[in-house]
Amino acid sequence: MRFLACSLLLVSAHAFAASKIDPAGAAEAQILRGNVLVWHDATLFAEPSETARTLQLATFDAARKHRVGHVVPMKVIAGKGPFIEVELAGDEDCTWSRVVVPDDLARVRMFVRRADLAPVLVKSFTKTFEDGTSISLDVGTPLVATDANTYVVSLHGDELEVDVPATSVGHAYVPKKSAGVIAAGQTLAIAAATKATLGGRALSLTAWKGGPIEKRADHAVVAIEERCVTAHVIVPSKALADVDDSTLDVGTSSGGSSIMNLRGECYLPRLTPLSIGERQVAVAAKPIYLHAEPTGKHACIHRAIRIESALEIKRTDEKLRICAPAANVAREVTRSARSRGAAHR
Repeated sequence: MRFLACSLLLVSAHAFAASKIDPAGAAEAQILRGNVLVWHDATLFAEPSETARTLQLATFDAARKHRVGHVVPMKVIAGKGPFIEVELAGDEDCTWSRVVVPDDLARVRMFVRRADLAPVLVKSFTKTFEDGTSISLDVGTPLVATDANTYVVSLHGDELEVDVPATSVGHAYVPKKSAGVIAAGQTLAIAAATKATLGGRALSLTAWKGGPIEKRADHAVVAIEERCVTAHVIVPSKALADVDDSTLDVGTSSGGSSIMNLRGECYLPRLTPLSIGERQVAVAAKPIYLHAEPTGKHACIHRAIRIESALEIKRTDEKLRICAPAANVAREVTRSARSRGAAHR
């Protein structure tokens, strides 16, 4: 695991506290609104009950306190009690992960335990140091509490310890609206293993790209950004090199997982409610064609719900089985070219 020291202390021995916010007990009465961050290994429930059918998208091989940033955003639908109803939003917000839902499903809603919500920054945090370096965190940044009354945030695997006030940390936040503007400017490559300073503390950077802020003889202040974290650090000028913009990987995203069905005559119409047991958990975003006509009271389909992440995760093989009453199944009426021609005579 790579580490960055931020502001005051280098993370030592990974001595983390479980959390500064007790998610149980009196917290159950707190109504959550907006978005929440759910741990990758959280269990999703079809109903607000420990006996309900469940889905788990990933597992951890270490404690959550060592997995800062391994979370996905979800939209709160009903946020009171030990179970929180959430919609699998599919956005990344300030994380490096998102839930991918097949494009023939919409409004996929399940429940998570309040205890499976990760701490999140609910009030932006900025600190500037006398040497001109600084750290800035946006609302929605995932973090983990330490036992030193500080918090740890992640820069894509590099961990920084910051003195965020406990009053700025919670379990629900309003996601920041994207301005949809791409900032243009000079980009510098920072050599791997570069020794930098932040707030007077030494840190070692892995391979990064950044923007120039200020030149200082043999050194320069450079801005490095990762999601909702921005740090201005001092690096040796010899460790910097110009980047050819034509080589930058822009990348594209399909925004979902496409499902290709073997087209038959039977299908579930768009907006058909889909349920697990007696509880509706989704609707059909478009006609869902079935492989065969249902023989029982229900027409059921299986869909994979997965986490897409830039972080290394241990996936599970869980799939969502959802059903609709067979009475909702529609049938396409097909007519041959000959029959259509006869109708015009």
